[in-house]
Amino acid sequence: MVRLYCEQRLSALEIARQLGWSPASIENRLEQLGIPRRLPWAHNAVDCTTEEVTRLYVAEGLSLNAVAARLGCSQRTITRKLIAAGIARRADGATFLYARTDFSGDLAEKAYLIGFRIGDLHVAKVGTSTILIKCTSTRFEQIELFRTIFERYGHVYTDEASLVGRKRQSIAMEARLNLTFDFLLPKQDAVPEWILESDEPFFAFLAGYIDAEGYFRTYFKPNQSLPLSFLEIRSYDSVLLTQLGGGLNVRGIVCAPARLRVRAGYTNGYGVRSNRDLWGLGVHRRDALQHLITRIERYVQHPRRRRDMLHVFETVAVVLGNFC
Repeated sequence: MVRLYCEQRLSALEIARQLGWSPASIENRLEQLGIPRRLPWAHNAVDCTTEEVTRLYVAEGLSLNAVAARLGCSQRTITRKLIAAGIARRADGATFLYARTDFSGDLAEKAYLIGFRIGDLHVAKVGTSTILIKCTSTRFEQIELFRTIFERYGHVYTDEASLVGRKRQSIAMEARLNLTFDFLLPKQDAVPEWILESDEPFFAFLAGYIDAEGYFRTYFKPNQSLPLSFLEIRSYDSVLLTQLGGGLNVRGIVCAPARLRVRAGYTNGYGVRSNRDLWGLGVHRRDALQHLITRIERYVQHPRRRRDMLHVFETVAVVLGNFC
């Protein structure tokens, strides 16, 4: 019994089942032998330090539930750690360690954020005063972009420091902002009307969506001396891509209508299965690309996307110059 309880760390109930005794008999015998009883929670306790709990609760401003979820343990465990550290529970509506700044109110920035949110962000309201923005990625450029967008409005947390030694290789990012960012809460599958109707918000929205879902590319075809370039945006949101294509054509940027690229159920060579129809919108004409990049260059922020976009612009300019 002592071996099972002290060395194998079984509970009194598990030992009783193995030995054919009652749990009460096991407990009484342990007491007679002077063996201190483990607290009920200790058997499956998660190994998390008081320092880590304090950092998440105080420095990051996470709720008890959020800290528990982050560390994979119960809220009761977190509460015990805080009590041991002498940290009082926050009252609802308490101030946060990191300052939160109101949204600027700039319409182009708002349109960009909505485009990026639809493409790549999870947004939820937490408690009564926090807009939680989350994203995961395997690329460090995405972390740089996330920080660029949100750091001036609130604290940004990323977990790339823990990459070594864990199976999940994607990097989680979080920003906790105030309620002036509640315009990011709706998960829309269409371009808002106020964005479609105005040029600058339209191109800012498009840039945000490209940063999330698009890519620029330059390539050569066999036996062809001039390079080809294009912008491709792929998404499950066929309605949104159709609206973007219409908005581009109306503004003199010629492109074909969005069309189906990959049907639901298709499995590629890497074993990745498409659960939904994947749609694509492409801009291939050189003059259209030149016009488009001129309009969105000021808004595109993703480091890799900007680099590829500027390379396309330079390539197209050289080719069009040769034609002239």
